[in-house]
Amino acid sequence: MADTNTTGISDPDRPGQWLVPPWPENATFCEIAGYFSERTPLGGESRASHYAFYHGFQKALESARPDQSDDHWRADLLRCITQCADNYRRSQPLGQLRGQVPHTESGATR
Repeated sequence: MADTNTTGISDPDRPGQWLVPPWPENATFCEIAGYFSERTPLGGESRASHYAFYHGFQKALESARPDQSDDHWRADLLRCITQCADNYRRSQPLGQLRGQVPHTESGATR
């Protein structure tokens, strides 16, 4: 059976472009960490883009399939990514955040 992919994270600054392209829905914690790490915003993006990235990263990590990674490392990384998402969320007017939460093809939040 083929893997089902998430729908990815759309770029709020460039409609029709991916901020983070779809990743396999059944990816492990380490696979998701590596996938997002290769796509980390470098600073030229808007706050809305940073929020979309870190919020999507947080949700993807929270729903990741367990793997053999160290429990402390997983907790530390998730805490760091959650703090980044919270910081960008607090810095955005509410209207700019709508539509920034990634979903799987089945419609469930990742």
